Amino acid sequence: LILTLLCYVSSLLYRYFTEGREKLILKRAFETYVPPDVVQQVLDNSDALSLGGDKRFLTVLFSDIRGFTTYSEVLDPQELVRLLNFYLSAMSDVIFNNRGTIDKFIGDAIMAIFGAPVPQPDSAAQACRTALDMLRELEKVNERQRTEGHPPLSIGIGINSGEMTVGNIGSNRRFDYTVIGDAVNLGSRLEGLNKYFKTTILVSESTKDKCSDAEFLFREIAPVQVKGKDRPVMVYELLTEQKAAASMTAWLEPYSAGLSLYKEKRFAEAAACFQQSLAANPNDGPSAYYLALCHDLKERPEQFNAVVVMDAK
Repeated sequence: LILTLLCYVSSLLYRYFTEGREKLILKRAFETYVPPDVVQQVLDNSDALSLGGDKRFLTVLFSDIRGFTTYSEVLDPQELVRLLNFYLSAMSDVIFNNRGTIDKFIGDAIMAIFGAPVPQPDSAAQACRTALDMLRELEKVNERQRTEGHPPLSIGIGINSGEMTVGNIGSNRRFDYTVIGDAVNLGSRLEGLNKYFKTTILVSESTKDKCSDAEFLFREIAPVQVKGKDRPVMVYELLTEQKAAASMTAWLEPYSAGLSLYKEKRFAEAAACFQQSLAANPNDGPSAYYLALCHDLKERPEQFNAVVVMDAK
């Protein structure tokens, strides 16, 4: 009886220390990626973390600094690292405040996940809120830039929602909690498309459809066929919250009218609308893009293709 009791106590102690060690490992692994309360949820419910990988509907966000190579050429290494750390810290706080998971930093680029390790039914909306908050935080970063006599930073953001494989991926020596799959790759491509359309936040149709039009203001950009894919994806720009939509009416209405006319191949009328949009907002990239396209297609209408085909990544 005493031997049985000792075995039972030993078993309890073993489980106590083993589980405690596993939780400590989990805590250390996740505390730099997610907010503290999310870490606690993972510890309280280890089923939320699939060590072997799991397929889920998630949202991924990619961002990077436009023209960062220029900064690396004009700043000395200490200033460059200080700027990068300040910027990444500010953006990390925004992601954490919106319950996102920082997947990784790639130089000046950020990859974040919404919906893992703890499920989020509104992962698409959370990612969109994060993107808009990142732009607001960027204004604060740029205040410091101006104070120090440096040019302001600008960023591009791409967001996509879809089925992704999530889990600990890597080698026996090192692994990361990350996501992989076509939906992840598309998020990265959307971020890159901002350079092409001169936009700031681009989202896929799957992300837009998961968000409320009562909360966010989107505009259609184009159906885009990215390199390596046979089917185009409808791409939208996230502009702002609906409560601020009125300030954009003067240029957004002629843009929308111009896009409708463009689809009908009424290029001269469409061009007039895009010119009106640019008169109200001279920096609107998509209006400038379509205006140039309309001028070309007036001369060569047979080259019209509603789908934007991207031959490069």
